[in-house]
Amino acid sequence: MRFIIEFDGPIVDVLPVFFTAHEVVAKRVGWSRLDQATFRRMTRAKDRGGEILPGAGDTKVADYWRRFDEEIESDSVVATYEPHAGVAAILAGLAEYGTCTLVTLGSNVAARKSNLQRLELVRFFRQVERLSEDARRRPGELRMLAGGDERTVVVAASDSLVRACGEADLFCVGLSCGACGVSRLHQAGASVVLKGVGELLAELRAGCGELIRAGLLPPPLG
Repeated sequence: MRFIIEFDGPIVDVLPVFFTAHEVVAKRVGWSRLDQATFRRMTRAKDRGGEILPGAGDTKVADYWRRFDEEIESDSVVATYEPHAGVAAILAGLAEYGTCTLVTLGSNVAARKSNLQRLELVRFFRQVERLSEDARRRPGELRMLAGGDERTVVVAASDSLVRACGEADLFCVGLSCGACGVSRLHQAGASVVLKGVGELLAELRAGCGELIRAGLLPPPLG
């Protein structure tokens, strides 16, 4: 098997970092911030379709999102990402079933690699790649990373990556531990939705029954 795993969400906990960025950027644009619970709920349910700056005009909101994107991709902010509990042991377990490649839709792949080195997680991945900003290119990039392995599993926490998997005809496990809620992952076309990488490892150890029922090819006989 091959695992193509998204950095943002499956490996690190993104929402606390996103909320801190929201506080910083809301102050910079001169507007009141949301409380953490509201920000989390809105982000997971609506992405950027929610009222992130209640009462603000379109120009103010556009400025906020431009600054927010710059903030969350800065070296200093990417360096603050922390892994989900037990991720190292889980990745070691996944390695028993196949090779792991890490991908991100974020622009600052160098800072993510530095973060992985700090967290001593980089050793679990054969390669770390940034997927194209152009969504039309991502399916081809995913197919290339899959290398023709029909039992490739893409592990995604963003609906953007889930949609790219569908266009690439790859099996996708959506994880709800990131910035995207369960319903959005299902709507984007995830083959199955689990809570986190620990649940994926447990499913593999249990024989992949749920994954196979969702469309994953069973292991070859013998």
